Amino acid sequence: MFGEVRHNDSKDGSRSLKYRRWVTGLLLLHFGMVFICNMPPTAFSTKLDDYYSWYLKGTGQWQDGWRMFERPSALNDYYELTVRDVRGERTTRVRGMRELNVIINSGAYNPELQDEVLENFLWRKRKALSSDPEAEVELRRYTSTILLEQRVPQRHQLVQTWVMEDPGPR
Repeated sequence: MFGEVRHNDSKDGSRSLKYRRWVTGLLLLHFGMVFICNMPPTAFSTKLDDYYSWYLKGTGQWQDGWRMFERPSALNDYYELTVRDVRGERTTRVRGMRELNVIINSGAYNPELQDEVLENFLWRKRKALSSDPEAEVELRRYTSTILLEQRVPQRHQLVQTWVMEDPGPR
């Protein structure tokens, strides 16, 4: 009873073998497409883009990340939030990736809406940073240029400031 070995029916064995081959083939195809998509752009990978990009775009795995290396930026930006309320003035640096993404891309697609997007962002930050409904929130963008020849980094300069226009309740 315990030492007995059972053999699968030959039909079940061939079905499971076919199933394994199908799954293995689909996985190899999928990871092959992902591998080619993540390669730096070459004549070979660019020719193949039309054949597999529909699948990767449909699954949300299409990568355009190599474009960031085409024109690297020499700017070093950072953002600060200043809150003025009954407790005084407090300044914090924006470090959260989601917040930075909202700020940086606020005018990327529609520059006319940038001020409205940032005003909504400041309104939400005011609620998170202060319990005072009349608190003022200000967002400042500082920048400096990174030069490889310099040993001492250039000082950051104030470039833009956004102030919440209407601090009233929404």
